[in-house]
Amino acid sequence: MKIVVFGATGRIGRKVVSGGIVRGHEVTAAARRPERVRAPQRIPRIVTCDILDAAQVGAAVDGHDVVVVTVGARFALLPGKVYSEGVANVIAAMEAHGARRLICVSAAGTDDDNDPNLPPFFTRLMRPVLLGRVWRELREMESRVRASGLDWTLVHVPHLTDGPALGNCRVEAGASMPGGLRISRADVADFMLKELERDEWVERDVALAY
Repeated sequence: MKIVVFGATGRIGRKVVSGGIVRGHEVTAAARRPERVRAPQRIPRIVTCDILDAAQVGAAVDGHDVVVVTVGARFALLPGKVYSEGVANVIAAMEAHGARRLICVSAAGTDDDNDPNLPPFFTRLMRPVLLGRVWRELREMESRVRASGLDWTLVHVPHLTDGPALGNCRVEAGASMPGGLRISRADVADFMLKELERDEWVERDVALAY
């Protein structure tokens, strides 16, 4: 597959780039700061791309059949429109260039303000007080993805760790799961690459956790 990864400098994005190369895919790393793209292997193609720049996004998507979005705001409290407008640019570029497969990382519990699967301190304090703007942005991003008409998958993740891929994460339909409080970035990247190869969760929301 020809895969372009947006957010290739992030800790999930780097692992998707590296894992995609290992699996033999043609991988393009798209990043606003391309000099920060890192992988153990030689990366075939790195392009400068701000996801909020429609022209740059279009150029990055051109020639690819699969798009992976692992973009996150560097400062989570001030994300701007990086999620909603960024994914809108991606969707428009995919439509223009005939790419069909889209997989995006989102957060656990975005579909329910009172999600019982999330800890009370998060739903009562963290989200409303500190992450309200981020949550609204993520929900708008998800709405645009679901309405896109593309072959999409939204991957919902809880607290992320930098541990190794254990290969034993739980996978369930929806945006969260009981007791699902953490997952390693390595396992998220591994799941996304496997999903792109088998297409089990097309047009579905899927939650990951240990």
